[in-house]
Amino acid sequence: MHFALIFAVAALLGFRLRWALIAGLAGATPDLDFLFSFHPSITHSLLPPLLLAGLSVIVLRKTEIGSRLLLVALSFGSHALLDFSHGNYVPILWPLSDKAYGLSFGLNLHMSAPSITWTFQIVEKAYDYGVPMASDGMVLGSNGFTIAVLIVAAVLIARLNIERRCA
Repeated sequence: MHFALIFAVAALLGFRLRWALIAGLAGATPDLDFLFSFHPSITHSLLPPLLLAGLSVIVLRKTEIGSRLLLVALSFGSHALLDFSHGNYVPILWPLSDKAYGLSFGLNLHMSAPSITWTFQIVEKAYDYGVPMASDGMVLGSNGFTIAVLIVAAVLIARLNIERRCA
């Protein structure tokens, strides 16, 4: 799912499809930590993408590849923010904090006195570096795969239509 969302955004922003693909892969990269039997790990921290973004700013001054490197950094960083915003506990502030954080939000509709109440709360729990805290069923499951394929297909069709109109 991370791949599809980042690919779609990059492609719709006008990046070449090759760079949209690279951005999508960078957005999915933090989930490779499951290969080492612990997920989410420090790959879900904002530190790696911030360091990469800083490097891209330095490189940006000297060469065109800096903007592409910045795209990769933003894509990598979006992963932790997307997981955080879905209420998954992720160590986004590692190494500044030994806690994992998630965003909890709700929407309540009150019928007696017509109103809507929004609630947002940042929740935290101790982070255990060796034990999985959540599974990415949507990413690894058939529903997530199907949704991702539909998103990528829709973007590719839209891009082809745009290119045909411009030709």
